Amino acid sequence: MPTKYKRVLLKMSGEALLGDRTFGIDPAYVRYLAEEVRSVHELGVETAIVIGGGNFLRGAAVAEQGIEEATAHYMGMLAMVINALALQSQLEGTENRIAVSRQVYNDTVLTFNTTIQTVPGLLVAGPFGFSRKDFFEVEGEVREAPRVAF
Repeated sequence: MPTKYKRVLLKMSGEALLGDRTFGIDPAYVRYLAEEVRSVHELGVETAIVIGGGNFLRGAAVAEQGIEEATAHYMGMLAMVINALALQSQLEGTENRIAVSRQVYNDTVLTFNTTIQTVPGLLVAGPFGFSRKDFFEVEGEVREAPRVAF
């Protein structure tokens, strides 16, 4: 399916990573967001993400409380880095979970195929209609992991 855009820029607020929490990061929700980003990537759309840190700290708000403004903004940038690391971890983790699942499936198919082609499995497989199964294979381009770069 052709997409309308080849590239998108996604601005994600730090609050997006809260999920149902009032502070910090909800790992399950970050995983969900990573899956959504991955689904866009699988459409062939290059995706750049800008992420905020408001779920931890807002530099401007801290500056109003008496901390020097530049320092307060640096603190806000550190919150943004924490969020970027959390999202990066989930983006990489998504690809790893898929690769592990693919390997487990293919190992199971190999065991099954070997069992139905050797005695005593061969004696049961034929009469009950068990047949050889295909391995799960992915074409090269689809198999590439999404590139995460800062």
